[in-house]
Amino acid sequence: MRRLEVSSDKTTVLGVLFGLAMALVAFLADVHDLVWHRTARLQVGAWTYPAALVIVWIAVSFCRDSKIRKAYPYGVAGGCLAAVSFLIMIGFSWLRVSNKTQNLRHSMLMVLEVVGYGLVLFEGVRWFRSIVKLAEKRAK
Repeated sequence: MRRLEVSSDKTTVLGVLFGLAMALVAFLADVHDLVWHRTARLQVGAWTYPAALVIVWIAVSFCRDSKIRKAYPYGVAGGCLAAVSFLIMIGFSWLRVSNKTQNLRHSMLMVLEVVGYGLVLFEGVRWFRSIVKLAEKRAK
């Protein structure tokens, strides 16, 4: 039986796993909504503002750091797309527009989020492939 060797600390691995799990759930939810043409989404609530603040702060922090930008280009791009989608969601919530425009906005946001979360998931897979290695077989 082979063992896995992880060349990172547990906190980082668990943090990345948690972030990827959230990105996977959001990705699957948006793909499901796109496939079944469900454009009626939850309205902007109290949770949206702190979530948008955190995601925008993370995206701006990662964009400003050239080492992170060069090491994880797809993850930074996906985080920026997620931040932009949150800002568009908040911006449209303040406008009074027709139902057709609201449905078009929901569809565009879902496509934007699918691409963003897909990039984040792709970067997570790349990260795990570089960190996790198969060890030699154990002697019995």
